[in-house]
Amino acid sequence: MKVLHVIDSLGRGGAEQLLSTLLPELRRQGLDVCVLVRGGAMDLAPQIKASGIPVRQLAARHRWNLIGMAREIALIVHSEKVDLVHAHLYFPVVATALMRFLRLAPVRTCVTFHNLAYAGANRPTLALDMRRRLAAFLCQRGIDRCLGVSGEVARHFRAAYSLRQIEVLPNPVDVAALRTLVADKSPSTALDSHCSIVLPGRIVPEKGHADLIEALVILKGKGLTPAVIIVGDGPLRSNVEAQVHNLGLTDHVTFTGQQDHAALMAIMADAEIVVVPSRFEGFGLTALEAMTLGRAVVGSRAGGLPETIGGAGILVPVADPAALAQALARLSHDPELRARLGSEAAYRAATQFDLPTVSARLITIYAGLLGAAKTTPNRK
Repeated sequence: MKVLHVIDSLGRGGAEQLLSTLLPELRRQGLDVCVLVRGGAMDLAPQIKASGIPVRQLAARHRWNLIGMAREIALIVHSEKVDLVHAHLYFPVVATALMRFLRLAPVRTCVTFHNLAYAGANRPTLALDMRRRLAAFLCQRGIDRCLGVSGEVARHFRAAYSLRQIEVLPNPVDVAALRTLVADKSPSTALDSHCSIVLPGRIVPEKGHADLIEALVILKGKGLTPAVIIVGDGPLRSNVEAQVHNLGLTDHVTFTGQQDHAALMAIMADAEIVVVPSRFEGFGLTALEAMTLGRAVVGSRAGGLPETIGGAGILVPVADPAALAQALARLSHDPELRARLGSEAAYRAATQFDLPTVSARLITIYAGLLGAAKTTPNRK
């Protein structure tokens, strides 16, 4: 079975990181996989290639040249004898569906939805609605199987695209690899201001950095000044840095900038608490990785985060700095609670999101698709 994964780029986003984790395991389990990239950053390409997985780039063209992209995908399907195309993110999904709709290649198609594209951070506009309508039309007619990384994402796209069914297949985590980072670490007994807190993620409005900074002001008023590390970069970094400076928190907050995945995992492994105060979130991959490392996680009830964290962390209302401050103060003052939550989080990650198990489920989905006698349109 040969599967071609098509994606916008191989930068350091959640969907891209998923592929860098998932594809080597699919190959280890006997699947022939390859990657086709529309354009953009290629940060993760060397890592994927090092696993023996071919990575190709589409010819440069305008992103709305969907027919050109569909034709090129079809040519690769024919030349590489691909059995199934699995698309990720908007333009690869639309082009793959168009290829199938126009019958350019006799191949099965699958898509994974990763985010909440038509809610939250994306304000409704006529252009966004036209994009949605186009994708809905083509997905109904050109995609055989739809997957969502969380129940929240599945519900979102079922409504947005009028699809009959979207199966939930969560992002996996390489438990064995991450556990080596904390194998020799004993549970921390640090108290109050001696605790370290990490917020991982791009510095964009939907990740809730401003809510954490306001929570730190509340903690400072109570005499708590934990060391906070903000890992990542983004368009709002200068705004958040200014907020930290203006509120007198400069001595307690460190900005690391963009880090590669290994460095991010090492930083989280050294923390007492990992906080994910997102305002909108499809899944929450960094929360899952922190759970795998046995860290105590505080997350918001945004999107798919509650499904990921479950009862193995502390959940707070979205955009509620007071509740966030209360949760952080509670964990900072209670090392036994941190240890218990960290243990429960590690167990949840290992039993529900482990890489070999999720990969085997996906291979079963592929096999079912290729064994199906005919395609049933995915419409309500």
